[in-house]
Amino acid sequence: MRCSFRLMNWCMVAVLLAAHLMAQEDPVALQDPSVAAETALLAEWVKEPRFAAAWRLYQAGKAQESYAAFQALFRQDPGHVGINFALAMTARSTGRYSSAAIALERILMRQPDNDRVRLELAVTYHRMNQPELARMYAEEVLKRRPPEAVRRNIQHLLSQIDGSRSRLKLTSQATVGMLYDSNPNTGPSSDFISITPIRFGPLVFDRLQISDTSAPRESWGTLLSAFVHGTYDLGLPGAWQAMGLAYLSQSFMENAHEYDTSLVRAMGGVQCLEGQTITQFPIRYDRVWLHRKDFLQIANVGVTHVRLLDQRTRWTSGASVESRDYQSSTPRDNFRLGLNQGLLRTVRSGWYVSGGVTVFREFARDDVHSSLGVEPFVSSTWHFNRSTRVTGRLQYRPTWYDEREPVAPVDRRDQQVLTQVECLHQFNPTYGASLSWQFTDNDSTFGLYDYQRHLVSLNFSGRF
Repeated sequence: MRCSFRLMNWCMVAVLLAAHLMAQEDPVALQDPSVAAETALLAEWVKEPRFAAAWRLYQAGKAQESYAAFQALFRQDPGHVGINFALAMTARSTGRYSSAAIALERILMRQPDNDRVRLELAVTYHRMNQPELARMYAEEVLKRRPPEAVRRNIQHLLSQIDGSRSRLKLTSQATVGMLYDSNPNTGPSSDFISITPIRFGPLVFDRLQISDTSAPRESWGTLLSAFVHGTYDLGLPGAWQAMGLAYLSQSFMENAHEYDTSLVRAMGGVQCLEGQTITQFPIRYDRVWLHRKDFLQIANVGVTHVRLLDQRTRWTSGASVESRDYQSSTPRDNFRLGLNQGLLRTVRSGWYVSGGVTVFREFARDDVHSSLGVEPFVSSTWHFNRSTRVTGRLQYRPTWYDEREPVAPVDRRDQQVLTQVECLHQFNPTYGASLSWQFTDNDSTFGLYDYQRHLVSLNFSGRF
């Protein structure tokens, strides 16, 4: 029975992996709070009632309405610098890149020394897939010796411009971190667990004492990880791309070496970017070792569909089929089906909230490990500035198991609450740090699986 706790150490690996990859790959979560910066730039004109009303539409995520309002203002005053700049920002938000470029060029004709407008032109032409013009405007600003922070941003933009010329795009990252785990072996919260009464003559045993080796024990550790992610433009109608990911991680626990965990992940597939939608067809393979012993293999095939419903709302839908092969526990080998729905909403500039639910069904070799469960969650991300953000997530997972374990007093049902908070700071486009805390509270009708666990990690990462 105790071996099941060793199996649950996979949870830590999965959470750490998800945290690192989600922080780096979610394009909406990492979006700069640019609307706030633009508002500060336009402070002189936002005081005008008609201008302010049109700009508030943009701040509220109603880019189409805002664009129409600024078009009307432009017709009344075509030489107004603020109106032209706002018109360019709203046009770019609605995909009207040519209109945005024309508006910015008008400003530059009146104000030839306006380097902010040059940078916006560089970004606009980059999105229009015109790398030569984008590079020209960006390099013009560099020649004027801008502040160090601006120079780094321009160099990052230039590297993106150069990368856009290639059909193959690669991103790599390495991370080193320290972690504290209050319960790496997921030991039960109580020293005694209730069981089905067992009779030996006149004696009746209705509970068992947890051994010292199975009791919770805290540990400090280190985490090393690295990944390479790439996409390749297949040159097919509909913007089809091949995608791939290779991920390696290794954790070392100071006084719980039997839970040192190694993970290798390989993922490949294709994705289609068309209009306001992204559809992905990934195939994933994971292999896990505990203290250098082969522990678990996972094969997963899925489909994910992401659609932008409007300027502020993103809807995600997905399904997956997964096979898990536990090397040390054949009865736990299972086949898993999952369906998920999620919604992300921009409340205001730099503040995002999301929610969703996953329904899963596991079919194990032994029915005591077969289960049905749901995972609803809510999450929120707040950008304090362009470099720092905080994310909080709350997840609830009730799980019902098909059959009772031999000594369990009642049918097993688990209720797990998972709380996560992470603060991420990006020192520059290459280097960053994150501090995260995770608390798991698993309440089970069978005390063997009743546990609590705190996991705190401090990570430093570099992207290359």
